[in-house]
Amino acid sequence: MSFAAPPTTQQYYDRFAETYENERHRGYHRLIDELELDLVRRYGAGKDVFEAGCGTGLLLREAASVARSAVGLDLSRGMLAPARDRGLKVVQGSLTDVPLPSSSFDLVYSMKVLAHVRPIERAVAELARLVRPGGHLLLEFYNPLSLRYLAKRLAGPGRIAGDGTDESHVYTRFDSLSRARTYLPADLNFVAVRGVRVVTPASHVFAWERLGKLFAWAERAACDAPLLRNLGGQPYYYNRWVGWLYRHRLQMGLDLLPAGGGRVLEVGVGSGVLVPTLTARYREYTGTDLTLAPGLDALVAPDCAAKFLRADLLRDDLPENHYDAIVCFSVLEHIPDSRGAARGLARSLAPGGTLVCGYPMVSGLMSRAFAMIGYRNIDSDHVSPPVKIRAALSEVLTPVARTAFPPTAPVAAALYQCTSWTKPA
Repeated sequence: MSFAAPPTTQQYYDRFAETYENERHRGYHRLIDELELDLVRRYGAGKDVFEAGCGTGLLLREAASVARSAVGLDLSRGMLAPARDRGLKVVQGSLTDVPLPSSSFDLVYSMKVLAHVRPIERAVAELARLVRPGGHLLLEFYNPLSLRYLAKRLAGPGRIAGDGTDESHVYTRFDSLSRARTYLPADLNFVAVRGVRVVTPASHVFAWERLGKLFAWAERAACDAPLLRNLGGQPYYYNRWVGWLYRHRLQMGLDLLPAGGGRVLEVGVGSGVLVPTLTARYREYTGTDLTLAPGLDALVAPDCAAKFLRADLLRDDLPENHYDAIVCFSVLEHIPDSRGAARGLARSLAPGGTLVCGYPMVSGLMSRAFAMIGYRNIDSDHVSPPVKIRAALSEVLTPVARTAFPPTAPVAAALYQCTSWTKPA
């Protein structure tokens, strides 16, 4: 059977409904559902919950068993038929125009759906409209720096119906964490991230029972681990193609630090990849970021007095003349006001102290390189080039040393560079 035109999204899922549950009750797909349901249960137990894109109701059924009330919505009537057969409360409609009142639910969640929505900002805003004050949104996005993305690129679109319909017939987006956060309305606070499918190379590994159990254990261990959760969490450091470069650039910067000692400040702690190293080298450690990932305290080395703060370089949130060392990797390129950021770093550095910062090339070449590994929106994240950053730092601090990759590359040509600075005593 052939079709004169590609199916609409609704038609695609109507056709998919016939086979959707064939593999969903065991192995890989059940594990993915459980990783998602962990969060639904955590935030939705005893609450009013709403699932956007509920499909046949597999997740909604589990949510309804712990929630005070549960409602689902889906665009596909074919998908909703099994959900209704399960006795679930569902409505047919679009995520961009949900036919329900504002502030109706304590938890709104959407899994495996938003990646297929073109007007993404409108959809997220509509879901946020449904959440009561103090409630939560759980939103799942597909990661461009993940094994899922790589597997899809290598294997190509899978068939979802016997009539020839396959995954290429539905729109699919892949969003980095930084990009996904830009879709959130301004009145929402980002809380945390969980990685789903962090280490599993393909669903077929679950065909072997013992191997499936091993990967299931590994996925549960990795999903909330600060160093791993963005792989499906910090994806760059473990990406098979570029992970070595990301790890090397951190070591370049660490090699510029003094041997250790007193107080160290890390600006842009992120997932905490440097916390074990820095807290082992310094007696006092402060890690800052605009938002703090959960689980950072668990990374602190014994005998170090450590604390984590939400702070902004541009707002003088940190003490003056206080830190013997400051590290700031892959932060300054994201800040348009390079002079303001440089003044903030210099203000907090103690006289005679050392600042080490690292930043990538910002150029058309770098944009193309990032696009090759699936990150196509880097230009909107990297707004300050190295020449601008170095000039701003030179106004308030004295340069000490510089290292680059490739070695000896000039400022404008280095893929990544680390520089150390001091504040005259």
